[in-house]
Amino acid sequence: MSFFTSGTSGNFFSSISSKGIVRPNRFEISITSAAGGDNRLVALRCESCEIPGRNMRTEANENVYGPSYEIAHGLTLSGEIQMVFLLDSAYEIQQYFDEWQKKIYNENSYDMNYYTEYVGDMTIKQLDATDNVIFSCRVYEAYPKTVNAISLDQNSRNELTRLTVTMAYRDWKPDQYGSLNDAI
Repeated sequence: MSFFTSGTSGNFFSSISSKGIVRPNRFEISITSAAGGDNRLVALRCESCEIPGRNMRTEANENVYGPSYEIAHGLTLSGEIQMVFLLDSAYEIQQYFDEWQKKIYNENSYDMNYYTEYVGDMTIKQLDATDNVIFSCRVYEAYPKTVNAISLDQNSRNELTRLTVTMAYRDWKPDQYGSLNDAI
């Protein structure tokens, strides 16, 4: 039976009609950083962000007769999230992440500070067309691992300047699936 057959209630088109489609440009972020500062501007200028995934560590099961196969060995809870920000004319977003990274190490001695002194939490929300939250997750113990270089180019008169930041994190959990009333 084809799922694309018209006239049936369980086909592809009726699924789109009843369940809709999520648009990747409908999101918002919220960051609680160790550096403090105005994270509203950072949230407003976030051009792209990733919802984290999970990685299962596997190993070959060679305790069988015949071909071996992979079995789950553990869960990798940490990871990275790449975020891109449109820079403001005062470089406040650059400063926000620079100040946060200064919480990670001592600028004079280059000694590393304690983990609990520089981590913060993030919330990433996926929104529908009317700005209702349809998915939300909390990212725990995040910090800016990499603040990338900013490209300047004489031939880019009509381009916008962007800052790419890679956030490391320890764990993440979904807070909500579906409408606001369906919070987990």
